[in-house]
Amino acid sequence: MQELGNATDFLTEKGWTGIWIRALPFIQLRAGRGFDRQYFLDEIIVGISDKIKTSLGYAHYKRPRVAPRILLHPVLFDAPETELAGAWNGDEELQNTFFHELAHHVTHMIWPRASAHGMEWGMTMAWFNLYPVRTHALSAARLSTYRDRRFEAEAQNILEDF
Repeated sequence: MQELGNATDFLTEKGWTGIWIRALPFIQLRAGRGFDRQYFLDEIIVGISDKIKTSLGYAHYKRPRVAPRILLHPVLFDAPETELAGAWNGDEELQNTFFHELAHHVTHMIWPRASAHGMEWGMTMAWFNLYPVRTHALSAARLSTYRDRRFEAEAQNILEDF
């Protein structure tokens, strides 16, 4: 996994702090007085992982001895190849995926027994002013094809260096 920093740094770098700030009154109302917005975001590590096979992102929020993290698929950071393009908008897909995963963390903090994509998660997505979508534009087959092609390209580069 390649670490990109914590969620605070990632939001700032991408210019998405406004989305978080707009959602804060709702989050604070539900979470109560003990909620520390800065500490919450600073605890979540954001990273890129090529081990994700069938989705664009993954949220670790329930594992006791693992730091809370948001893992993102590398295709979100690379320009898609022509056959992956189509209606693809990389920046928008990255933003939607990041906030989709962040919504899991917020939902789990407020409602620890809520289901992963249940009503509470949908409400959290609405606080971020995003439609609660569980799927993305790329199929699992395309993601694995992307991963295989990337591996082949890296292997080819290594062979060319010799």
